[in-house]
Amino acid sequence: MSGGLVTRIGNVELSASDSIVAIEAAKLWEREGEVSPEGILTVAAAPEHPLHDRFEWDDSLAAVEYRRTQALALIRSVRVTVLAPDRPPVEIRALVSKRDLGDESKPYSYVPIEAIAGSTAHQLSLRERLHRDVRTMQKRYSSMSGFFDALDEVIAEVRQERLEIE
Repeated sequence: MSGGLVTRIGNVELSASDSIVAIEAAKLWEREGEVSPEGILTVAAAPEHPLHDRFEWDDSLAAVEYRRTQALALIRSVRVTVLAPDRPPVEIRALVSKRDLGDESKPYSYVPIEAIAGSTAHQLSLRERLHRDVRTMQKRYSSMSGFFDALDEVIAEVRQERLEIE
């Protein structure tokens, strides 16, 4: 991470771009043995706390935002099973985020999978998403030696499972 505070959680030294959150996380870890949303909310509830202004404390506004989050979860929960004569059935999301299709104008808007199925643009978008996901995984597991060897093993296992199903 660039800039920010260097702090310790246990024996691990962290460089955090958001030093206030890093400090509170370290305090929670030392005090409670875990870092949780509830712990952050508890300390941030005090109006004078530096994290206080990062949250919406007006319950009527927060409730609307929470319901929006619930609605997004419901949208993402709708699944369909794709049946193809030469492949085993695959369960996928029935609605695809426009963001995943490269449309950032309405990031929380979705389209039915059948509206884009077979689309070259959709296939390219999926490939780009795969690239982003692998890069994100590489960053997340950067401290793990042999990341690509482990990834190759997982891919080989998935291929083997697929062959066994077919």
